[in-house]
Amino acid sequence: LEFRRVLFRSTVLVNPEIEPVGDEQWTNWEGCLSMPAMRGRVPRWKRIRLTAVDLDGRRTTRLVAGKQARTVQHEYDHLDGRLYPSRMVETHTLGYLEELVRSGQVPAYTPNRSAEYLKGQDALLARLKRVGRTWVL
Repeated sequence: LEFRRVLFRSTVLVNPEIEPVGDEQWTNWEGCLSMPAMRGRVPRWKRIRLTAVDLDGRRTTRLVAGKQARTVQHEYDHLDGRLYPSRMVETHTLGYLEELVRSGQVPAYTPNRSAEYLKGQDALLARLKRVGRTWVL
């Protein structure tokens, strides 16, 4: 198998708001760097409307679906101090990834490479500084 690195442009959204579009939900496995090596099945809306302000101060609205909608909802929860277990209905599915893989409940795992996601942090902070936003990390 050949793997290619795909670069994604970072998106910064200030004061995001989300609302479900329709009633359809999708329950799937989630994990989080706040709870390393754990996974659980979490219901999320299949489609959401995401409204926020961009770095140039413009209000933007997007319709988001599928895995991207799941990711947005997961990250949005962090803004309220929530982790995915608080959204779980099937709490018995929460477990250590190694055990879930060994028991065949979760497919073989590809490790997260969190450091790679943080490489763009310096560029983001420089952009925030240019547009007059200050952040304390």
